[in-house]
Amino acid sequence: MFWKNKELIEFAEKEAAINAAFRIECTDALEKSSTTLLNILLGGAGGSLALAISLYDKNAETWLLLGTFGTSGYLFLLCGLLVWWCLWVQDIYPPANDPQNIYNEDCKKISFMKFLEFDLMNKQYCIDANRKRNAITGANLNKIRALASLTPVIIIACFIFA
Repeated sequence: MFWKNKELIEFAEKEAAINAAFRIECTDALEKSSTTLLNILLGGAGGSLALAISLYDKNAETWLLLGTFGTSGYLFLLCGLLVWWCLWVQDIYPPANDPQNIYNEDCKKISFMKFLEFDLMNKQYCIDANRKRNAITGANLNKIRALASLTPVIIIACFIFA
């Protein structure tokens, strides 16, 4: 029975390491996607602001000025939300344990099998925490993408209501 438990724990440890590495890869992918979107939004916001200033100098119609300034402000707001919701530095739980958690007086008092079981539960906590972090970041990234797709509504509204 001991060997079956040991083999099971070894298998679970290998799977935990793969799962933990996958969660960290997902975190990296979300960060890259968020950074790409931030660059696109900043380009659009800056371009819209430059156009608005140019139109202001040319005494353009009010709806067009409001629309371009409004679009620029809206895109800068989305940039801020993107940084706050998706790119703000958060804890990432590592796929391995700290040495101080492995080699200490408390761990020396329990059996090796109990220690391995405890370590597996600790790895599961880290995997769950990274999964939750990625789910929140992914949902927020999708919100920003959806909000960015509504950008033309600002200038259309200014045209209709101004």
